[in-house]
Order: sequence, then structure tokens, then C-alpha cells
Amino acid sequence: EIHDGLAQTLGFLKLQAAQMQNYLERSELERLRKAVDLSYTTLSEAYQDARQAIDGLRIGLADTGLSGWLRQIVDEFHEISGVDVILEDEDLTIDLLPEVHAQLIRIVQEALNNVRKHAEATKAWVSFGQSTGDFWLEVRDNGRGFSPEDVPSTSHHGLKGMRERAELIGADFQMISRVGEGTTVRVRLPLVGMHSKDSPHLADS
Repeated sequence: EIHDGLAQTLGFLKLQAAQMQNYLERSELERLRKAVDLSYTTLSEAYQDARQAIDGLRIGLADTGLSGWLRQIVDEFHEISGVDVILEDEDLTIDLLPEVHAQLIRIVQEALNNVRKHAEATKAWVSFGQSTGDFWLEVRDNGRGFSPEDVPSTSHHGLKGMRERAELIGADFQMISRVGEGTTVRVRLPLVGMHSKDSPHLADS
């Protein structure tokens, strides 16, 4: 994740610095100004990425369960981005495994990261619950959306990472977006082999 995000950004900034030096030597001040503006914007985004990554390392499963765990994520995301996030949750009758929690938290963080960087949204929603035989989780926003063929190149690594994390826990992954209608990231996990909290067989799993 660091390689795909921060390392690539640092590589870009290194090239930009060399280019700015050339502009300065040739007294191409207008090009230099535009390059400085771009570098500043890129550095600001890199700072937010780094802060979000560090905050993510500190997040653990709260005593209040999955809902409390997601509350930590959305509160910190709001502090960083200023985007309002509504957490919509349901009572769960199952305990998800720690390795499942670990992958879900990264998927939610990456989905919100895309909201911050690309969606131009004013509001987002994080929701989860149970349906017959499945656990589901969604992150959606009211942003500008995009056509499938116009996925931003800077989102490719994040999209691939979310899909791979879903596959690791045996979940289905979808990203649904339409221009002007926002974007939804959806994960659906079959609960085959999982027992409810009240099941007498829970200790056997």
C-alpha cells in the first residue's frame, strides 16, 4: 500500500523538482508557477494519505464491536476531509473473525480515501448489516461519480487492493458509479460456517 501510494507520489515529486529547476534556469516563470502549484497540491494530498495511513494503524476493534470500530474510522475521516459521514448499522448476530475485520477496515479506509480524493462529495454513508446467509457492507457518496471507462488512473491501485482484500476473505466486491449520481462500494460476505453469538456450537468453530 505504501509503495502504491506514497512511494509513487514521492517519485512524481522528485521528477517535478527536477523539472522546476530546469524552468528556473530557463526563466520560464509561468511554467515554474504551474509546477509549484501542482507540487503543493500533490504534497497536500500525500500528507493526508500519510495521516490516514498512520491513523489506520492505530485503529483496533473497539469494545463496542463493529459499530464502534467503524465509528473510529468515520470520525477520523471527517476530521481529515471535512466530508460528513453517516454511519448506518444493524445489530449483528454473528462474530466476524479478526482476519475478516482486518480486511474490512482497509476496504472502508480505501473507499473513503477515494471519496476524499476524487468524488467531490459533500456527504458519505457507511452501512453494514445481515441478510439471509450474508454479511454486507457499503460505502457510498453523493459525489460526481464516473463512467466505468473513466476510472481515474490514480484509483486503479486502490480499486485493485480493495478487490484483492475482499477475495482474501471470500467476499464479493462491487463498485457501482454513474456520472452525477455518486459511487457505491459494496462487499458481500457469505456466512457459511459462521454461528450466531447465541449458538451452542460457537466454541467449535
